[in-house]
Amino acid sequence: MALDGRAMIFLRNERLDEALADADAALDLAPDQTETLLLRGLILRAMGRSEAEADIAAALARSPRIREDYRRWGFEL
Repeated sequence: MALDGRAMIFLRNERLDEALADADAALDLAPDQTETLLLRGLILRAMGRSEAEADIAAALARSPRIREDYRRWGFEL
């Protein structure tokens, strides 16, 4: 959870390489973490990387309600 939270802070501060490193590390430790998968997709999207949409779609398929959670935090999916 600490890596995931720090990745979010890095994303918000546009420190995208650091955000991606933390998200990847978090997913290495807990690959089933849907929120982190979505977060990695958002980071990759901010970086303009094509694989972003696959992560976002996979996270939404696992947990459709996550869309509303992230919308409240200012992220449009």
